Amino acid sequence: LNLTPEVLVGILKHKTTYDLPSKTKRFFSEGTTLEAQVVDFADSLAYLNHDIDDGLTSGCITEDDLTESSLWQQALLRIGGTKNFTTRDMLKYQVVKALIDMQIKDLLEFSDARLKKLDLRSADEVKKYPTNIIAFTPKMTGERKFLQNLLNQKLYHHYRVVRMTAKAKRIIDDLFAVYLKEPYQLAPQVYSRIKKHTRPQKYEVICNYIASMTDRYALEEHKKFFNPYALV
Repeated sequence: LNLTPEVLVGILKHKTTYDLPSKTKRFFSEGTTLEAQVVDFADSLAYLNHDIDDGLTSGCITEDDLTESSLWQQALLRIGGTKNFTTRDMLKYQVVKALIDMQIKDLLEFSDARLKKLDLRSADEVKKYPTNIIAFTPKMTGERKFLQNLLNQKLYHHYRVVRMTAKAKRIIDDLFAVYLKEPYQLAPQVYSRIKKHTRPQKYEVICNYIASMTDRYALEEHKKFFNPYALV
């Protein structure tokens, strides 16, 4: 893709609660742009709030599980509490919307104030600054961390989530083993018939192919290999 160094640094240093930065030496000393910092926070914000939405929808967590969070309580207060909603789905929609709105406004206002205070004049000055310039307020950072920890306890370790995660791992492991044993099961545009692949190159091709799959496609592929009655 011929990506610019700024984009590469942003990708390699992408950091969230579930994604640690790369230790690639070439760009390790490089700082990130404002755009890359925004992406990090937008990604983290989206995951946190969509996980709440998904958790409530699936029934793996309930509104009562989240009452310990002051951020959740503030969102409920903003929408007038639970009494104004006749359905659980409408309550969930409005409270998650309020959560997202509160966090975005906090991020925008605090980051804008930092930019004005620092008065940085160039992209190079931004990249040389020792810490993130885009940020939540310390109060919001603490409230988000508490809510994230609450989800770790109540949602991510729920037995249904653990079962699905284990199932997904088994499917990926099975597909990788099948393709590695006979790579010519892959389409020619994925695995070349005329190029001789080293073992690391086989690994890379197979990993990239599996990574490109949707959940539905991975399940269908797995069924073709491991269900004797499935049509290939």
